Amino acid sequence: MKLIKKQSVFTADDVLSKISSYDIYRYYFGDFIPNRKYLNHLRGDKKQPSFTILTKFNDLCHVDFGNDYWRGNCFNLVQQIYRCDYITALEIIIKDFNLSITNVEKPSIITWEKPELVEKKRTVIQVITRKFTKDELGYWADYELGLDDIKDNVFAIHQLYINRERSYTKNELTFAYRFGDYWKIYRPFNKEFKWLTNCPIDVMYGLENITNCVTSVITKSVKDYLVCKKFITPCTAGVQNESSVAISDDNIKFIKENSSNPYVIFDNDAKGVESCTFYNRMGFQYWNVPKKYNQRRNITDPSDLVYWYGSKRLIEEVKKKIKC
Repeated sequence: MKLIKKQSVFTADDVLSKISSYDIYRYYFGDFIPNRKYLNHLRGDKKQPSFTILTKFNDLCHVDFGNDYWRGNCFNLVQQIYRCDYITALEIIIKDFNLSITNVEKPSIITWEKPELVEKKRTVIQVITRKFTKDELGYWADYELGLDDIKDNVFAIHQLYINRERSYTKNELTFAYRFGDYWKIYRPFNKEFKWLTNCPIDVMYGLENITNCVTSVITKSVKDYLVCKKFITPCTAGVQNESSVAISDDNIKFIKENSSNPYVIFDNDAKGVESCTFYNRMGFQYWNVPKKYNQRRNITDPSDLVYWYGSKRLIEEVKKKIKC
């Protein structure tokens, strides 16, 4: 069967008029029960069940709590399996299901009866903020960030409520990041429960900074966002993680229309570099902290580099690749 061309007007809705998102997940992942954790065989996981296909808005999406690369909807799953763009993922599905979009014929392969989807409610996070303590400001000062640098993105927590029940921070260092109506709770020294969020994976922050820019930077984590914005370029935005679905197609288009040289700066580990190369195929250039720093102090990102060597070293390294 001839695949659709890149400029095709066929959409996900055309595909879903013939088959369901459940069919797509069942075909590419295998048999599953929604909202149950499984080993992610797609990445060869044989140790810890961490992959879940969730119900969301009466549909399905997936998340792997052990690897942020695996997140999104059924079309994103095909993107992640084949490491391809969105249009190519549609082509693959159309071919594999032997779909004929232009007529009313049913697909010739077996489809499955879609189970009743019970909505899993999004976590409700409520935060009452307060002024920062000296110790809290000291944490950010280690990255050469002051109150003026963090005040629009980082909040100190007076009271925290999870699903309307009071949650206690046990006197540990805890910050709240706000993304519109969503929150992410960050405990930098808690290895077991470092993060809690109700923020969708493709919500970006700082896009308002990217307007008529020559060079722009997209990075992960609020800490790296603040460091890059202060020391590399004010034309900086952030993503929720380093996955292939963290930057939506609309945001890719926006960034490329408002910046001549968009860069992604992710971790210099295998996952970060892999994500950089993915976005490189989408038209982004990329930079990672040189590996020599990883070997010395396990430095993987810009904020780590500032912590150990100062902002001057970060600027020196970045200028070897990026002209800001």
